[in-house]
Amino acid sequence: MNTPPLGARVCHAWLRAYTSQLDDEAAVRRRAELESDLFEHATDAQVEGVSRTALSVEMLGRMLAGMAADISWRRSVRRATPVRVSQGADMTLGTKDIILVVLIAIDVGIVVTMLPMLGFGSDIGVDDFVWLGTAMLLAGALALGLWMRPRRPIPALWLIIVGAFAPSVAWYWLPPVYLLTIATIALAVMTTRRSVRVA
Repeated sequence: MNTPPLGARVCHAWLRAYTSQLDDEAAVRRRAELESDLFEHATDAQVEGVSRTALSVEMLGRMLAGMAADISWRRSVRRATPVRVSQGADMTLGTKDIILVVLIAIDVGIVVTMLPMLGFGSDIGVDDFVWLGTAMLLAGALALGLWMRPRRPIPALWLIIVGAFAPSVAWYWLPPVYLLTIATIALAVMTTRRSVRVA
């Protein structure tokens, strides 16, 4: 396997996102741990004859399952670093911030495309309403998180992380929307600034 499978590349992107703006030593140690874990996973899969596609799915599944722990780890590292708490997020919008806003707009737009399904009348069952309602609720969390970011960046981050699953719930049979969810979460983590380091 000369070229890393897609799952490994996405895992690396997520790793770079949640270790950004952290103490170099902690970030390097975390990256080394993931590199070792992915290498062992890929080696075992090769021995067992697992396809690259199946390996990518396994890696993505592990990444999604571990995201909460990753974010918790990031917060503990930041807590251990001397900081001065700011009153809110930096109001200067960088390129990543703008991309995040665009991604959230796309996420919500994808969910809004489901609205015509509510007009199908008797063809819509209880399960369909639950599915539609969940997607709409998640899209609302995304919008609320974006609105709260300047004043309460950390609660807003959690709303965006949860709400980022809106397109994946809405169009769960289309794997590309999973990448949109991952990209939204990664950018939200990267662009959330709760505190600044003491000089």
